[in-house]
Amino acid sequence: RQDSIRKIVLFLLSPQPRPANNLQLSQGVGLSPSTVSWHVQKLLEAGVVLKEQRGRESYFSVRNPAQTAQLLIHHQKSFFDELVDNFAEVWQQM
Repeated sequence: RQDSIRKIVLFLLSPQPRPANNLQLSQGVGLSPSTVSWHVQKLLEAGVVLKEQRGRESYFSVRNPAQTAQLLIHHQKSFFDELVDNFAEVWQQM
């Protein structure tokens, strides 16, 4: 239910090319790279996000996109967040 974490997960679920590195996440969700790193670490620990090493860069993706999207859709009313509502509509149309 944390806004920053939700933004990161929604960004990683978006139809744009994924996985994304920390800089792409930071720019995509409008948070500082250090803040994104902190939240991504929590998502990694929770098993929501996967980390792929490519040389010196780390790239992140959602472990189970369909299940994660369904959870967001199921709980969208509790978020009171237009971004989640919009995502849920797009995901259901796919």
